Amino acid sequence: MTRHLRPILAFLAAAAASHLTAQPDDSEVTLLDPVFVEASTGTPWRYLSVPGFEVLSHCSDAFNAAYVRALRQATAARLAFLPAAYWGDIPTPMKLILYHREPSMKEGYRSRRPIDLSWAGGGGAGSEAVMLTHPLVVGDGDTFISCGNYWDIEDGIKDLCVDPDSDVRMTQRAPRLPAWFIAGIEGPCGVYVAHRILGSEPNPRLVLQAAQWSTAEETLALRAEAAPPDHRAPRPMAHRLLPIEDLFSGRVRAGQENLWNAEAALFVRWGLFAAPDRAAFLALVDDAAREPVNEAMLERDLGLSFSQARQQLAAYLVPAAAHPIEVPLPPTAEEPAAARDATAAEVARVIGDWGRLEGRALGLEDADFQNECLDQAEKLFHATAANRNRDPLFLASYGLYALQRGDKAGAREALERAAAAGVERPRAYVELARLHLEAALPYGEGRLSDDELVDVIGLLGTARRQMPSLQATYLVLARALAHAPAVPTRAELQPLGDAVALYPADVPFAHQVAALYAGYGFRQEAQAIVGRSLKFAGSEAERSFLTSVVDK
Repeated sequence: MTRHLRPILAFLAAAAASHLTAQPDDSEVTLLDPVFVEASTGTPWRYLSVPGFEVLSHCSDAFNAAYVRALRQATAARLAFLPAAYWGDIPTPMKLILYHREPSMKEGYRSRRPIDLSWAGGGGAGSEAVMLTHPLVVGDGDTFISCGNYWDIEDGIKDLCVDPDSDVRMTQRAPRLPAWFIAGIEGPCGVYVAHRILGSEPNPRLVLQAAQWSTAEETLALRAEAAPPDHRAPRPMAHRLLPIEDLFSGRVRAGQENLWNAEAALFVRWGLFAAPDRAAFLALVDDAAREPVNEAMLERDLGLSFSQARQQLAAYLVPAAAHPIEVPLPPTAEEPAAARDATAAEVARVIGDWGRLEGRALGLEDADFQNECLDQAEKLFHATAANRNRDPLFLASYGLYALQRGDKAGAREALERAAAAGVERPRAYVELARLHLEAALPYGEGRLSDDELVDVIGLLGTARRQMPSLQATYLVLARALAHAPAVPTRAELQPLGDAVALYPADVPFAHQVAALYAGYGFRQEAQAIVGRSLKFAGSEAERSFLTSVVDK
């Protein structure tokens, strides 16, 4: 049987948490030893590099080989399913932490949020109460880390199917893809959610399951309608479809959320695999990332009115639910990835970054666990930093950790050294620019000197070149230009205008940038920014907020 492991994004892991908290009052949820136990054993970690990924593993060489093979197939499948332009860029390789540790109970600690595995009640390893939540993904915009305990998977598995990055890349793309497209790919009924890779080299194939509808009952009814005449249901069920304009707007009545998700997946499936012109459908997706879909856009891109598009979906519904879709995949590299023992700096920056990001993702109700994550990250970082490690990637990770801990002096020293070495870590430059800005404006008021502004803009320019879509870059730039020593030129403001186009639906950001333009006398540019953003304003309050910039 194929084992398919998809990650749980940290900001979506509330589903796992809510499942755990739904236990009876007399049950307990016990957090098991996290990955830091593995990091403290003294057993060397193995390091593997695969295009787009860094792998740190405590698993066997046989499992590592199977995982790398599955990872290469996952990349081939993702790009065969959808062109690279529709997946977001991650400027640093995604980090994957793999380990194999049979769980043991850790007494005296309760949490609603497991890292690896949790038990409800007093069950032990192997009981039916074990809940798997691996792999879990955390990130901060320019780097993402997936961590999982693979103790329950055989070393020699040949049909492992992994997918560590498709949902991350889907949500990282800028301009952000429309909500209906993301739901159609990665939502509850998403076309790509339950995909499998079958067959062996040189003829593997991507298999996308048949369409599901809003309820299990309706899905079964659709499949019955698609059966041969002698097996067909005598009275077909009437299947609801939302008006196509409601699909695009995402504004549906309470109780229609499942139907919206199902219809989004149906529309995406039709557009990618049944529409007369796949390129025209992808053009619609591109356009919808920049402004909301209206009937004129639909007619321009697909040649369909709203009612005609709904008719297309109604006609496609039964066939879509009847059969899976198969997509042939190109052969992937057969040579094994070279494995070696990881350096202390690699272990510290990857697992330390994991602890920093996992701790940051938690709320105040999990403060004890948050502190535990940061304390464990501190041990890794400080042990390596004490040896005066010069690895720029380690220094960047350590600087970001120190900043999160509130050690601004230590953070600045590490980030300065990383930046001087030309580290490929956009957020390191953003946070260093923020520290320089705070030092120049200790009270948040006044004007920067010419040299101070050039310094901050230079750091942000590097971040922007490495990752044009990192919004934090533009937020710091906006603050710096608000304190410029003289009126900025149009060229100096242009990166902010470009950034609004990357985030057209972010009304507060558009307001901030438009206000900056207007404040410096560039009212025409401010009006253009407001006009574009008004298309995404979902309420009268947002519209008034935007227009207040140019109404003054």
